[in-house]
Amino acid sequence: VLLAGFDPVAVDICASRLMGFDWQKIPVIINALNPPQTSQKYPLTEVKLVESINFYSNHQKWAGLLNQGNKEKYLSFNPPKGWQNHIEI
Repeated sequence: VLLAGFDPVAVDICASRLMGFDWQKIPVIINALNPPQTSQKYPLTEVKLVESINFYSNHQKWAGLLNQGNKEKYLSFNPPKGWQNHIEI
């Protein structure tokens, strides 16, 4: 899999979904989307809504990757030991 994008947080959201993880349970992604007031001068992302991310793939099965309510596991990665049972879909 090759992922690319202009927004690092959007790419991380897509990558975590492909891996079978719920990006909404990953603190670094949530914190990037909702930064504290002190760090808003240099935001990491311009994403305000996940629905604004355009995900394109030549693999038809992945077309609905970011659809709300989609619980497909796709690549089914195993999370690191400390994250098991915390971030899986």
